[in-house]
Amino acid sequence: MEEPETVPKWLFHTVVGVVSMGFAALGMVLLIGVELALGVRLPGGTMGGFVLPNMIVSYLAVDRLFKHFGLSRSGQTVEVRGRAAPEPEGYVEPGEVTEVHLSAGTKWGALVGCLVVAAFMACSPLYFPEAGQWIWRWMCLGMCGVMSIGFVETWFDWNTPWARADADGITAVPMKPIPWRRFVPWTDIAICEISTIHNPFGEPVLIRPTLKRKDGKTLMVVNLSQVPLEDQQRLVRAIQANLPKIQLDPWDF
Repeated sequence: MEEPETVPKWLFHTVVGVVSMGFAALGMVLLIGVELALGVRLPGGTMGGFVLPNMIVSYLAVDRLFKHFGLSRSGQTVEVRGRAAPEPEGYVEPGEVTEVHLSAGTKWGALVGCLVVAAFMACSPLYFPEAGQWIWRWMCLGMCGVMSIGFVETWFDWNTPWARADADGITAVPMKPIPWRRFVPWTDIAICEISTIHNPFGEPVLIRPTLKRKDGKTLMVVNLSQVPLEDQQRLVRAIQANLPKIQLDPWDF
């Protein structure tokens, strides 16, 4: 089967850059209009706060534009696994343990980021020396404490697997409500929906397993957003070995 046509990467990113610059210019005009209408001058960093939202909106807008013309393959595919078949498909050896970790960049970013922010917030008395600014000092010191806890937690959690699948079940960090590791035994899982997110060029960028009970209630949505793609695929193979397919793939025929 011939691959669907997609937009070249260089063209996609060029259009995103052009659109983001257009949005930035429009935002500048709107900010000037607000200042003139209200007779006030907004803080100098106001425009900088819109940089990241501008990039995200520009990317999504360009992707939707190319999708309208059939040149974007972004989207989601879902594979459903369950206990309909008596035997697993044998993607992993019996008793094999599969562990995946956060990417090194994510861990170092969290460690250094927490340390830098904590140090910056610890200097709050220098930024708010006046007596009337005590509330800001305490807010900054509180944030310093939070960032310090994040630094310590990242340090001691450095070598702990982000997700682990063994003969008993799967231990992973859920998407919500609380990002703490949870264990779900295979015996509690009746269905697993394996969603694969693709970028505009048809390349998989994220796999999101959703573990459900027999009645359809979600047990856990496994958070793999900062795990390298090859490790996401290893974890999915372990899930596939324990939960055979219950909906046939057209390519199986």
